[in-house]
Amino acid sequence: MNILRLQNFYTILSPFIKIANKINWRFGRHFKCKNHLLYPVRHLIGPGMIILSHKKFELTNFFIKGYWTHVAVIVSSEFVVEATSKGVMKTKFKEFIFTVDDFVILKPLFCDTNNMKEASKYVQKVIGSPYNFSFRPCEDTFYCSELVYWAYTKSCEWYDVRNKIPQGINDFIKGNIIKPQSMFESIQMWSVVQAT
Repeated sequence: MNILRLQNFYTILSPFIKIANKINWRFGRHFKCKNHLLYPVRHLIGPGMIILSHKKFELTNFFIKGYWTHVAVIVSSEFVVEATSKGVMKTKFKEFIFTVDDFVILKPLFCDTNNMKEASKYVQKVIGSPYNFSFRPCEDTFYCSELVYWAYTKSCEWYDVRNKIPQGINDFIKGNIIKPQSMFESIQMWSVVQAT
């Protein structure tokens, strides 16, 4: 019941969230990662890994609990796919890194390289889909962390002899809102590959 109330709350606030996504008070301050060296990072990444990011001076930081406020799926050494207020879009890896103040790259522990590649293919298929401002489970609109979990629920088979599903996936399947910070805290699901 609490999940339904929270989703209804977000539905009511969705016009304000759209506006809040555009409000920041950076006022010409440079992004901390603007001059980050990309070669060492590109050497470590692969399709299906995810990148959590944080930007200072944005109003949405007050609404999204935790330090990590955005997530994208790495599809190659040159591109990521992310769900933003403009919808699901393909962004150059360089542009993504250079416009954040902090990032961490995570690799899933719950699947193999083939599943990671399938997840990366899935997110590329939904490029152009609209943003999910209601935060209700939906297969044709996405918020950033929802995009990641849809990709992995579509590319992995979630069962074993003991019927154990990783908690983050289980929460998502039950319709809970998954925050980027929750992914970072799910150490049984993700391992850190690179951090700033």
